[in-house]
Amino acid sequence: MISHEVLKWVEGFKHFTDTDKLGALDLLSDMCDTGQARYILKKIEPRFQRDFITLLPKELAMSILRYLEPKDLLNAMRTCKSWKVLCDDSLLWKDKCRALPEIPNHYYDDDSDNLDWKKIFLTRQELDDNWKTGRNFVKKELKGMMTTSSLVCSSTEIASSADQMTVL
Repeated sequence: MISHEVLKWVEGFKHFTDTDKLGALDLLSDMCDTGQARYILKKIEPRFQRDFITLLPKELAMSILRYLEPKDLLNAMRTCKSWKVLCDDSLLWKDKCRALPEIPNHYYDDDSDNLDWKKIFLTRQELDDNWKTGRNFVKKELKGMMTTSSLVCSSTEIASSADQMTVL
């Protein structure tokens, strides 16, 4: 229960000038022990925890998110639903794909906005990581093939031919 004198002081505080309020708060905070200061922090800290990205217009939020690395975008998606929606934006991932080497330019045509750029980026990253670490995954085993007689590789394609004169 708060005493009458404290309630009277708090009522008077409402009528202080801004300068007097700040001075009174300085005096009070200087008089607080560590436990009381922690209590004050616990009470006022939530007022300053704002989700600044969702308060911005979408275009401005997207401009800021474009500076994040792809792994940071994936982590930011886990923050909340509104961040997930922003970080899932296909045009944001299209920019990340443009930074990748060797994606054909025709992907970036005007009608390419209907592509799932996040999926393209993540698939490309997975393939690059597998290639760099030497992990091979055979997705399809071809039956009836004989010995491979020719193998041609580029950075984006592998072509092989077998004794049966077929090219894969």
